[in-house]
Amino acid sequence: MKKKMIITVLLPCITLSLTACSLSSGTPIDEHYTKISDAKLGEDAKIAQTFLQDKGYQVLAYSSGTSSTYQLTEEKLNDEEDLYENHKWALQGVRTESYIGKTVNNERFIVKNHPLDNWKSGDTVSKGMTFVDVMIVEGKAVGGISVPYTKEKMVGMPYSLEGKTLEEINKK
Repeated sequence: MKKKMIITVLLPCITLSLTACSLSSGTPIDEHYTKISDAKLGEDAKIAQTFLQDKGYQVLAYSSGTSSTYQLTEEKLNDEEDLYENHKWALQGVRTESYIGKTVNNERFIVKNHPLDNWKSGDTVSKGMTFVDVMIVEGKAVGGISVPYTKEKMVGMPYSLEGKTLEEINKK
């Protein structure tokens, strides 16, 4: 009886401990993200990571699989059916015209110590982390966007890198 009780109590504890150990050793935080300590960063990703750390964010994970590269064009910025790119650039507070025709590399991370870590809207609540994209042009971080890390997939326009809405930025 004692032997059976010890196995019943200890087995779940051992299993939980082993699971916790495996999660701390290289398992992705999210299906597309790898812990930053295990990630192999290219040059632009290293620039983006330093940029985020200089802003005071703790970089937790990197996603090479969801980072992207594109050429910024007038057409992309003025696409009536897809306002996302126009919105993203409007959040930057930079002269967008100076980036037309240039290659933009978006490097995607999960960070902590960000204003959106405690974001809430109705029943949707941040999990204490934030998704960020850093925009790299010609080897320089020129800005980025952020989205709360929630259980539910977020739909809509992103926030500025600092977690501000377009309305908040335009008030300045």
